[in-house]
Amino acid sequence: MIQNKNIPAIVKEVSLTDIKSNIRHLTDYSTRFTFSDKAILAREWIYDQFSKLGYSDVTYQDFILCDSLQKNIVCTKQGKGESDKILILCAHYDSIVKSTVGWDWQTCPAPGANDNASGVAAMIETARILKNIDMNYTIRFIAFTGEEQNLWGSRAYADHALSNNMNIVLVINLDEIGYPDVKPEWKVIIGEDQGNQDPPGNTDTKKFVEVIKQAASAYTNLTIKLLDLWRSDHMPFNSAGFTAIGVCQAGKYPHTHEVTDTYDNIDIDYVVEVTRMTAATIIKVAGITQKKYDPV
Repeated sequence: MIQNKNIPAIVKEVSLTDIKSNIRHLTDYSTRFTFSDKAILAREWIYDQFSKLGYSDVTYQDFILCDSLQKNIVCTKQGKGESDKILILCAHYDSIVKSTVGWDWQTCPAPGANDNASGVAAMIETARILKNIDMNYTIRFIAFTGEEQNLWGSRAYADHALSNNMNIVLVINLDEIGYPDVKPEWKVIIGEDQGNQDPPGNTDTKKFVEVIKQAASAYTNLTIKLLDLWRSDHMPFNSAGFTAIGVCQAGKYPHTHEVTDTYDNIDIDYVVEVTRMTAATIIKVAGITQKKYDPV
């Protein structure tokens, strides 16, 4: 792990304006339900955001779900040192409103502002601020679909990673990061394998949780609350034997899977804090190779 005097300056580059704009844009599709035409528009927009940031290695990963062709978006930032080691930051872009009685995906909205435009926006913003910083490890930003249909997108990628013997050091998954608990102490939930999953808990998990704790304490106003893994896109990686951590809000969000999961219910300041914590963690784990960012 690398302690770096430049981390404070880097994480301060996280833009509230950019995060706000990206969440608004994603919710403006009205729905990103996996099988909808608007989900296709959303994934094309996410692909374009990575490309506009200057990333040249942006691809789709195809998979089949219910006889439908679906696509994850994979943006790779090649490492400049130990490039065979991979750190994944991921978030799902699909949405659903299964908690609303009478909801019809073909006619009713599923704005998904918190679940999970918040996570996608934080991922894109992290990709932005790290774009021109040479990292030791390879960083892979992945936007999954099919999360709301039993994690199919992340299952497809975890299977692909396993079959290709990818050297994945850590997976950080962002899902519903827009609703804090009550101040004065903002908490964020970190999900780690506490030994009751199959396979048994990875010993590296606790090491990386300590890094996240340090990042939260040093560079944000967040405090960490640990829970066991919950059902989101980090789970298939954990089941495949990779070290995976989930990041989620600590507040009890009343609008999950409802038509009321709209932009107005998101706390952008909190999303900014979670993004800063995430970016600092990535820097600490993956390391910086540029001379101007020599570690101290």
